[in-house]
Amino acid sequence: MAQTHENDMMAVREEGPAGAQKDRSPLEALINLMPSFAWRAQPDGSTEFVNERFYEYTGLTAEQAKGWGWLAALHPDESPRVMEYYREHLRSGEPGEMEMRMRRFDGEYRWFLVRGVPNHDEHGEIVNWYGNSTDIDDWKRAEHKSRQREAELEQIVDTIAQLVLVLNPDGTAIRANQFMLDYTGLSLEDVTAPTFRSLVFHPDDVERVEAERQGALLQSAPFQLEQRIRQRDGKYRWFFIRYSPLLDEQGRPVRWYAAGLDVEERRQAEDRIQNE
Repeated sequence: MAQTHENDMMAVREEGPAGAQKDRSPLEALINLMPSFAWRAQPDGSTEFVNERFYEYTGLTAEQAKGWGWLAALHPDESPRVMEYYREHLRSGEPGEMEMRMRRFDGEYRWFLVRGVPNHDEHGEIVNWYGNSTDIDDWKRAEHKSRQREAELEQIVDTIAQLVLVLNPDGTAIRANQFMLDYTGLSLEDVTAPTFRSLVFHPDDVERVEAERQGALLQSAPFQLEQRIRQRDGKYRWFFIRYSPLLDEQGRPVRWYAAGLDVEERRQAEDRIQNE
């Protein structure tokens, strides 16, 4: 186990922030000004130093936080997961990072990204661990809202009574809405498979549609075409399909969105008029 020296600029303070000593090195003063938590732990994982930002955030004193005392600020639901992760990395000696919730002095919990790396001596033995804990709560909240919006949009798309496909720039399907799956009787794995078009396109349309589509995909502009698509009962109906690209900053497609509208009745009416 590493020994603590008097001149170690990160030595444990018996006093909290209010009683911080004045003979700190410039580097220690800088570490204490960091907005994140900087810490050092012994080879067994017990903490022997945290910067003043940790005390300010948690309201704990240096005496309360040392060793494993800092766990008092950990969210109760996080303890089993965090301890298992700690034990795993203490055994392996590998660097690691994880997310956990820490209690603020006013009782509010916020998410932190915690990273730890081992410090080895000349024999390769771990003498201590150094780490940093960064507040990512705002980012987590934004991520959660983004996922909620995405889930809501997916639900809206699934309720649209049209065939909707999301495609890669080369035109391969990566997602289909629920209406598409119900209409064709296919699974998402079927839709994303290379054989998808042969499963749903009318045999007489495959070659024509593929030629038109591949040429249009290279233009990076919306286009439309009509083709027959097979229902789950084996019957084919005509669909008007419009393709719209999502472009990057250079104007290149990163996604294509295709929406198909059933126009079977219109096509039948046109055929009747033509026959008459």
